[in-house]
Amino acid sequence: PPGQYGQALPLRDTVLLGEELVVVFTEPLCCKKPFTFDLRVIIDGTDYEFDREELQVVCENRKIAFQIDPTVGVDVDQIMGKTFNVEIGKVGVNSKSNIFDANGNPIKRNVKFSKTFANIDLDEVSSSFTFVLDNIACSDDTVDALAGVVKGKIMTLLESDTSDTSRI
Repeated sequence: PPGQYGQALPLRDTVLLGEELVVVFTEPLCCKKPFTFDLRVIIDGTDYEFDREELQVVCENRKIAFQIDPTVGVDVDQIMGKTFNVEIGKVGVNSKSNIFDANGNPIKRNVKFSKTFANIDLDEVSSSFTFVLDNIACSDDTVDALAGVVKGKIMTLLESDTSDTSRI
């Protein structure tokens, strides 16, 4: 039967919201869809509880990975700094699901672990981008002309108010 190999990744206890969490197993898993395993994430001190259908889940060869999509119904400020608990396998007494290896053998014990969301002040966070323009003559005038276009596209993609030019 499959068993958990090492600890859930990333190894650090604090993770970013939306960061992929990965559990590696000792042998290849049955990863055909619909997935045969349950997955539950409960965020302490909140009403948030997610199951496999509400998470972005990937099952490949010897790993199960998942992410919480921060853009879908999550109050990000409410969960920053909170601990969350994960359980993968046969979750709940009436469940018929489980983690199976490629030969159909079930895992003996559910995978369980806890992590904490990093407590980040989103108003103070910044990002930087580097991009290369091919086949364009580079001059101060070219850069100035294209900077506004690029900023506008970034703001549109981020669904930001286009008048908020101080943040981009």
